[in-house]
Amino acid sequence: MKFNIFIISFLLFFTGCVQHTQKSYLAPEITPIGTHRYEITVLDAYGNPLEGVKVDYDFKTVGRSLTNQSHVTLSDGKMHKSFIANSTSNSLYSSTLSFKISKDGYSNTGRIGIESYDRSPPIKKETVSLIFDPILYLDKNFAETADSKLKNDILNFVNSIGFAGFFADSVLQKYSINLVSFINNDYLHFLFENKNVYNSIQLSKYDIGKQLFDNVVRKILNPLNDNISESDYFYGYDVSIIGYTKSFLDKDAVPEQIKYKFFIPREIVRHYKNWEISNQQLVDSSIILMDNDRIELRFQ
Repeated sequence: MKFNIFIISFLLFFTGCVQHTQKSYLAPEITPIGTHRYEITVLDAYGNPLEGVKVDYDFKTVGRSLTNQSHVTLSDGKMHKSFIANSTSNSLYSSTLSFKISKDGYSNTGRIGIESYDRSPPIKKETVSLIFDPILYLDKNFAETADSKLKNDILNFVNSIGFAGFFADSVLQKYSINLVSFINNDYLHFLFENKNVYNSIQLSKYDIGKQLFDNVVRKILNPLNDNISESDYFYGYDVSIIGYTKSFLDKDAVPEQIKYKFFIPREIVRHYKNWEISNQQLVDSSIILMDNDRIELRFQ
């Protein structure tokens, strides 16, 4: 009896040892993780940091990914992001960051990566400039059907005002450039939105119209004349501008939208470019609408 008990105890002890050894052998190895830090700086054509740029990005590391993420730059033009990076079997930590930056018709793409045996390597820094795509401002149907020379001339015009920094205060609306008919004539149409909000306590809607003429219309007349004036496909330019006004004394006031349309004959712009007429003569030879009502503006 004692002998049998001894055998049973021995077998139980031996079996337990085998099971314990198997558990140790099959236990998964824990892969250590590290930290990868990325910094993207977005600059304009003059090397200045750009605020309000959307950065869409995808992050990938061993065994995991983050897709369709986005970030908007602040005044320093930077995006700072830290990610958990996994290592391969040889303890090499690797990751990649693919990105697209975009704002007001400008865009650019890129891809950067980190490979390091250090769990927390130095920040990976990348400086990117926006690339302007003027075709985004042409009405899609117009872009497909317009005369090739006219289209190229318009794209040159959009490039000229874009790289001059004109879009800082007055944004040319995407897909807005088109030919429109008005009083039996064809006009080349542009739609701008002015970001400024004017104080209705100090400025009437007529005063705001004069401000927008100075700040928007006059600035683009020379580029228009230099790039597009030789075309016979239109009679003049329809420069439409969305402006805003509100009372600065009312903290709860919501800006009111006003739309101005300046229909300016092409020949009048040429005379203005050649210093043959004044601002007043230019507007007197044009048709000006404010919220679809015809108005006159006096600069004297």
